[in-house]
Amino acid sequence: MAALVALTGMATPAFAAGGTAPYALPWDRQGEALEYRSCGCADRCWVARVRNVRTKTVLATLRCDCEHLYLSTRADAKERQLPQACPAPAEKHAFIEQTLKTRLHGKAD
Repeated sequence: MAALVALTGMATPAFAAGGTAPYALPWDRQGEALEYRSCGCADRCWVARVRNVRTKTVLATLRCDCEHLYLSTRADAKERQLPQACPAPAEKHAFIEQTLKTRLHGKAD
């Protein structure tokens, strides 16, 4: 039993909370990569980040806390709540791509 407690105590908080490790989403901007991870709430809590491929610098973060949507960009490091609600699961990935392209590059392709 002590071994089980010791192993359980070593679990990372992200996995204990039901989240996933980051994985890549399609992103067609050269020199940038889009990563996504779920953090719980049956995949209604999530974080999407665009990074510079070479430097790994985060250029923008879009996240949902199960209810509210938040955005921060490298140019405007202060995170702010967006007026729209988090997207429905079926629309989420397209919404993430469109929102981040618009905020970073002024247009969605």
